[in-house]
Amino acid sequence: MSTSGQALILHPVNGGGPLTIAVSEEAAQELRTGLVELVRNGATEVVPTQDGGEVVVNFAQLVTAHLSALGRGTAAYGRPAKTD
Repeated sequence: MSTSGQALILHPVNGGGPLTIAVSEEAAQELRTGLVELVRNGATEVVPTQDGGEVVVNFAQLVTAHLSALGRGTAAYGRPAKTD
């Protein structure tokens, strides 16, 4: 399957997820090294998205968080708009 970058997958404590956020390659690299500590410490972090925006994530409100390949057909916050 063809992919289109990386996604941060968030599973909120309230069960309202999962939330999929398309993250920039730089953000994915930083999250690979720091995601465990962000969740463990319940940090609030600004995460850059693929479309050049940002989302603020309160990791204290999550059950789990992980990175995954972002498939081309996957709906995700922060994904660049399609151009025809």
